[in-house]
Amino acid sequence: MNVYNNKHPGKQTNLFKTLTTKCKDKPLIKILEEAKKFPNLESTASKLQTEKIQSYLASKKSPDEVFTLLGLGDAWDNVIGNPLFKTWLNYVKKFDRENPGKKTDWYFTLHTSYMDNGVESMVNKGLQNPSTVKIAEKVQGGLLKRWLVNEVSPDHTFNWILRYPKTDEKLFADPRFETWAKYLSDFNQRYPDKKTNVINGLRTSYTNRSLLQMFEATKKVPGMEKLGTTLENAMLNKWVRDKENPAELSKMLSGVDTADEMIRRYIKIANLV
Repeated sequence: MNVYNNKHPGKQTNLFKTLTTKCKDKPLIKILEEAKKFPNLESTASKLQTEKIQSYLASKKSPDEVFTLLGLGDAWDNVIGNPLFKTWLNYVKKFDRENPGKKTDWYFTLHTSYMDNGVESMVNKGLQNPSTVKIAEKVQGGLLKRWLVNEVSPDHTFNWILRYPKTDEKLFADPRFETWAKYLSDFNQRYPDKKTNVINGLRTSYTNRSLLQMFEATKKVPGMEKLGTTLENAMLNKWVRDKENPAELSKMLSGVDTADEMIRRYIKIANLV
């Protein structure tokens, strides 16, 4: 295309018009997307691509159909970084606005093509690139909503949401911890008979020993003292529920600065004296 444009600078529009009549939708969209990368073709290619997508809207093509026509059904973990994905999300908004009786769940369309594993992969990749973080978070939100509907326990989502969680007090200042805590809260509210707690989730990655050290460090961070105390209390409540043996706790937590105090509090709360 670049060679053609150099040889025939005045005919680029005619070339595109020929493409729009000769090419099927999917390859045409792909060609136009590539053409947009060239400064001298970008304007024309963008205009024709917009016109093509507007024609889909006029003919009431479903978001599912357009997802496939834009080549998004086989892009795998490159979906989030594909400019056409944003184009498609905008199409969904317009389609829903103009066809309120046929509203589409954009995430359902994405998940149908990629399932949990594929979506998890694209989110992981998208969150690593500053230019795609925002849209990756949107997709992650869709995945978490699906997990909530499917009753996926917060204990099982902890490691995926946190992704290589920190091993110190910085964990609790990580925005991803807040995301997980929100999922935990939503899960408990929706499924009161399956309630779980923060400590159960943390215990999927950390020992009692590590957690007590992290909680103590958190209490020393300005503005996080209350959180550190709340987490310690949650740990005590878990020990009570699990009927932990004080002697075993003492042995396991030997050397941890707050161990003796925590065990004394536990014995008092559990009425073991």
